[in-house]
Amino acid sequence: MSHSCKQGSDIFYASFKMLDMEPEEMHLEICAAGFDGYEIISKGRHDISKKDNRKKYKNFKNDTSMKLTVHAPFEGLNLASLNDDEWDESIDKISKCIKGASEIGSPHITIHPGFISKVSEYFPSEAWEKNLEAFKQLAEVAEDYDIKIGIENMPSMPHLLCKRPSELLGLVDSVGSDNVGMVLDVGHANTNGNLDRFLELSRNISMVHLHDNQGVHDSHLMIGEGNIDFRKVFSFLEDYNGPFVIEGRNISEGKSSRIKIAKMLI
Repeated sequence: MSHSCKQGSDIFYASFKMLDMEPEEMHLEICAAGFDGYEIISKGRHDISKKDNRKKYKNFKNDTSMKLTVHAPFEGLNLASLNDDEWDESIDKISKCIKGASEIGSPHITIHPGFISKVSEYFPSEAWEKNLEAFKQLAEVAEDYDIKIGIENMPSMPHLLCKRPSELLGLVDSVGSDNVGMVLDVGHANTNGNLDRFLELSRNISMVHLHDNQGVHDSHLMIGEGNIDFRKVFSFLEDYNGPFVIEGRNISEGKSSRIKIAKMLI
C-alpha cells in the first residue's frame, strides 16, 4: 500500500499523568501544546459523572475550538465478571459515563472490554458471554444518547480479553449495533505482535490511539522511540476520518509526538 491519510486529521492528547491536575489546568496545558482536542479519562478529578465536571467541560468546549471525547473508567470494574454485583456495578458506572459524555457533547466514548479473573479463568466461555451481554446493554444506552462506543484492543497481558483481531471484531459484530465500533490502540497491538493483522482486518474503527513501544511492554513511548512503523500504520488508515489520540507519558513528549505525526499526515 502506498496511500496516505487525509490531510486535516485531528490530533488529540490523553495521559494518566494529568489525572492529578484540575480540569482547568489540564485543558489549558493541552491547548497550549497545540492539540485539536483531548480524551477525558473519566476518573477522580476528571470524573464526568460529577455534575460540576460536566459543566466545566461543556464550558471549555463552548469557549474554545477544542474537541472533546471520553474514556470510560475501568479500574475496579469488570464487564466480564461472573460476580453479579460487580457486573451490575460495572454496567451502571459506564452507563452513567455514556450519559455524561453525551451531555458534554462528546460523540464518542472509549470502553475497555472485561477481563478474566481468578474465578472466571475456569469458566472462560461464561465470562465471554457476560462481556458480550454487557456491551449489548451499553449499546442500548449509547443508542438512546446518540453516542458511539469504541471497544479498545488490549495489550499483552494473559488475563485481558480482546487482544486479537478475531476477538475484538467478533465482539463488535456480535453486539450488532451501529453505535458500537472498535478503538485501534496501535501500541497495544504491537505488544501482541499482531499490529499488521489488525491493520489488515480492522473495520468500523471509531478511534485510534497512538503511542510507541518495542513490542514487549506497553511503555507508551514517544513516537519514534519504539519499533512501530507509523507511516505504514497511516497507509492502512487512509479511509479513517476520526481523531488520532496520542497517549503520552507527559505533555512535552506528547507535543513532540504531535509534531512528528502531523508531518506524516501531510
